[in-house]
Amino acid sequence: MPLQLLAISPPSIDPQRKVHSLQYQPLPTRTSIRLLRIHPLERIDYDSDLSRPFRFSVITKDLDDCPEFDALSYTWGNPHGPGSQQKDSPSLEAWSTPAFDVFNDDQPVSVTTNLYTALLALRVWSTPNKETGPVLGSVGGMQIRKEDYKSLQESVQFSSYIWIDQICINQADIPERNSQVQLMGRIYRQARSVHAWLGSYDDSVQALLEVQECLLDVDFSKGPSYQAVRILEPDSYKANRIPYISQQQWFRLYAFLNRSWFRRSWIVQEIGFAKRINFVCGLVTFNYLAMSAFHRFLDSSGWYIQLLTASHIVSSKSSFSESTPPSPSADLTKVSPTKYPDINFFAKLSRLRFHLGLEDGVLRVPHQVSQQIANRTPLPLSTLIRYFRPTQASDAKDKIYALIGLSKEFLQDTKIELIPDYHKSVRDVYIQTVRFLISSTQNLDCFSLKESEMRTRLATLPSWVPDFSTEQGHNPLFCAPLLHPWTASAKLGSIRVRYLPGEAIEVQGVRVGSILRTHDIRSDFLGPIKGGRCEIRDVLRSGLIELLQLLPEVSHITIPPTNQSHSNSLTAFSPAGSVVETSLASQSRLEVLCRTLLHDHFDEIHPAPAHCIDDILADMKYIVLAQLGNSLCYLNYYQNRAETGHVDWESLKDAIGRIYTIWKKLTGLCPYDMDRIVYPPGYEVTIQRLGDAWNHKPRVGMDQVDMFCRLMERRRLGHHNNVTSRRLAVRSRSLGASMGRALFATCTGYLGSGLESVRVGDEVWILAGASVPCVLRPTTGGKRYRLVGDAYVHGLMDGNNSMVTSEKMESVVIV
Repeated sequence: MPLQLLAISPPSIDPQRKVHSLQYQPLPTRTSIRLLRIHPLERIDYDSDLSRPFRFSVITKDLDDCPEFDALSYTWGNPHGPGSQQKDSPSLEAWSTPAFDVFNDDQPVSVTTNLYTALLALRVWSTPNKETGPVLGSVGGMQIRKEDYKSLQESVQFSSYIWIDQICINQADIPERNSQVQLMGRIYRQARSVHAWLGSYDDSVQALLEVQECLLDVDFSKGPSYQAVRILEPDSYKANRIPYISQQQWFRLYAFLNRSWFRRSWIVQEIGFAKRINFVCGLVTFNYLAMSAFHRFLDSSGWYIQLLTASHIVSSKSSFSESTPPSPSADLTKVSPTKYPDINFFAKLSRLRFHLGLEDGVLRVPHQVSQQIANRTPLPLSTLIRYFRPTQASDAKDKIYALIGLSKEFLQDTKIELIPDYHKSVRDVYIQTVRFLISSTQNLDCFSLKESEMRTRLATLPSWVPDFSTEQGHNPLFCAPLLHPWTASAKLGSIRVRYLPGEAIEVQGVRVGSILRTHDIRSDFLGPIKGGRCEIRDVLRSGLIELLQLLPEVSHITIPPTNQSHSNSLTAFSPAGSVVETSLASQSRLEVLCRTLLHDHFDEIHPAPAHCIDDILADMKYIVLAQLGNSLCYLNYYQNRAETGHVDWESLKDAIGRIYTIWKKLTGLCPYDMDRIVYPPGYEVTIQRLGDAWNHKPRVGMDQVDMFCRLMERRRLGHHNNVTSRRLAVRSRSLGASMGRALFATCTGYLGSGLESVRVGDEVWILAGASVPCVLRPTTGGKRYRLVGDAYVHGLMDGNNSMVTSEKMESVVIV
């Protein structure tokens, strides 16, 4: 029987329990660190041997001497993620409280529960069995034969010395903590291996092994070719010649993806710098590259989105209660509906490691910039913040401090002014960070990191300083420098910033115009979002038509040649002083809408190819058909049950027609100012029969209504089944661009996409030094403004608009 290290939960908090601290001696040099030497057991025969007292010794080494050691990456709290917090489970405080004693020689040292469990597991790998050879463990779920153990140890490479922050840093000594945190990047760079402890072995780990075994014959690099697979439909596996994976396995895998380690801010640096990485769950280890490839496959195949959609459905069902018998989806209901795995986490880690020279072949980039990419310059701090802002830290200052050591600014100038200082408040650290970003980049692109005001937690921050402690909730418009398509302020010259008393900032810019109307489009014509279903109320809001009526019927848009994302590399080969030619395009309201939904950017191409407009129109038609069918079923439901006393028939009938009328207006088949509601061909008879049945109750002619409903369903499914991978990619792009955003129209006839907190009366500005437009909100008196966030404004993104010139600039103060 293989050894098993069962999960260990923290005991109840006992105020009387004494917490033992390590007796620290001052470190002799600025580059000194402490290391733990694990004392192996003489032998392990039974599972009970694993829980024998853990003993270690502390030694001090200087990094300049290049000592050999490993490092541990783990989370201090509950390793199993937000979904594991049930009614009777230990509290978050219990998980973060030192509750178990380990022994520095004979002196007790108290550590948190998760670290204690990790130490017991690490000791197994360093303990030989004198009679029968090394202790057996598991790698990727496969049992290890004794004759294979030596080669396994060489590949896994567990050292007798290990660096663990909780023990090796005197957490109570703030000056030492500041100094050691600055060394952490170097510690993880010099470590021979980094062991990522994900928590104990449970059903979710077993599900991961089972799913990966089913996918042994799947090429993870060809994820898009598996987008037709419906992972929760058994017949789909047979059709695609993939071994069946049950719903229960998928839902348990989802719980694994939701483990806390994948959310922790510090692991970005710990894994980012690591030479070798081992994932450890109980006594099972996983290969980092295989895990990374698996995550990226779930994303590119669309399987993760299917699983996420299922989580919405299950978590929203009120029928799942304590009295409900367990079902295959019961594991998924344990996952917090507001905490979802970041499936792009490994892709971003790989990009980071590529730029640090630690991974190859992980980027798909335009051919024109491949030479620049080959230089592998580290990513700037602003990009790191954008990538890893969804991660979490118990100390909000670590949302910044965990990334500094990885940044281009730090690695190219270790004397930068932004250094960890835990004496400072979170507010001061965030203000200092933004001022550093502005001074080091000489631009205002950090304004794109500003979150919606509905997400801000630190209410005392100036509006121009993002609250990095909270998730952004939208995709910022500025991109990595090599893929930078926006130059909205190109004609305004360099940045002009002045810091004023009261933490205000004065900048220069051009006022584009005020916002006359806003419209939340997250659920309109972008496909199902809420639990995979389209709700009638999501589409029947006619505000979209009123919004578009504020635009000219035809907009004349200045567009750049070919791909503006290549402008940097093209300019490098252009004669000095040459002007890149542009052209003028006439675009209808519908085209302006579609390009705004995409931010006019698809597959690293700007302007977006014309096929994107056709793909969005096809999706619109699919949604209209879905809504028409749903509407009839909705009416049929109420009619059959005679539950019409509180429902007005005329209102419901008009609501059905309004769906189709909006579609007709959008596609130019009806004038925008038409007040009459129209119905699709064949619908009038159906509506009439429904009305007769509704008012008179007998089921007269309802067979024809049912037949029409089935016809609409076949049409909808026909559109659904004809979805191509390209159309799915366009849909994904539009959904990503619109996440957390709302449409708006300005008094000057521009359509834009701003944060969901934009409102009527806000103003659109092009600020000198900002790549994209910003939305500012006038304060009382109108002399000062608050930053609302960035915005895509169609026709203003490339710096070619005649109304944006340096002669029109004025000062603006943001508080």
